[in-house]
Amino acid sequence: MKQTLPRKHFHLRGCIAVWFELLLSYANLTATGAGAYVVIRGNVEWREAQKQLAAAGYSLDMQEIVKAAVPDAENFGATPALKGIAGREEDQTPEIKAKIARL
Repeated sequence: MKQTLPRKHFHLRGCIAVWFELLLSYANLTATGAGAYVVIRGNVEWREAQKQLAAAGYSLDMQEIVKAAVPDAENFGATPALKGIAGREEDQTPEIKAKIARL
């Protein structure tokens, strides 16, 4: 016949398990809340920074910041050693070719 532990030991183990689960749930909720707070505060701070930069006359639009293409003579990326870095031209889809042309 199998020996079993008295009932009081099972009750203690169950209480410990419940408290452990509650502790993990609390930690999870705390971490989720902290993460949400960081995201929300980050968005608020970013909007405020955008307003301040716009008031100071700065632009965050990449099309305005990067005005013209760099001539090939000054462009390190146009060197023959890096010519194939974007992949073979025949493997590029028209969409990728258009994106490269916009750069």
